Amino acid sequence: IWGDGITAGRIFMDEAFAFTKLHTLTRIYQNKKLVFTDNQYLTPKTQALKGMLYFEGYTHQATLIYAGPYAKLMKVELDEIFTGEYEDIEFGFTLCAEQCILMRAVGHDGELLHSFISMLAQMCWEFTQNQILQQPSIQENPAVQNMPQDKEEKMLKLKKTRKSKNKPDLLKSSVASLEN
Repeated sequence: IWGDGITAGRIFMDEAFAFTKLHTLTRIYQNKKLVFTDNQYLTPKTQALKGMLYFEGYTHQATLIYAGPYAKLMKVELDEIFTGEYEDIEFGFTLCAEQCILMRAVGHDGELLHSFISMLAQMCWEFTQNQILQQPSIQENPAVQNMPQDKEEKMLKLKKTRKSKNKPDLLKSSVASLEN
């Protein structure tokens, strides 16, 4: 689970899109193979960043990427949960690779977008934990069978009982640069 946010600048000082260039590059690798690249290159002097296909009149953008073996199942959940619209936020999500969901939101309030993306990240985290607990190999583990019913205690014990081999290197690099 990876998230970030972009603002157009110091909005209340009338410095929206006053920067020269913003370049963010996020790559996701699974099993040492590149599966997704998000390459945002913003240059306000040569691009209509306030217009269609960019910020579309908004001043903030938030991104959340969920990558892992449960991405397709999580996408189905998101499709069921997010059927309506939200006030002050425009958002969308897509299965952008075999095991990767990209979620983007735009708005005028950075704190509101941060809360929205944080809520999505928490949903993804809890969904993943529930999927792990439902795996037959986990259920057959005697240590897991004797786990307390409290969800937080379950997660702590689960971390102790599972070995962390075959861990995918999901997010290998994320680079951002801003020039004034």
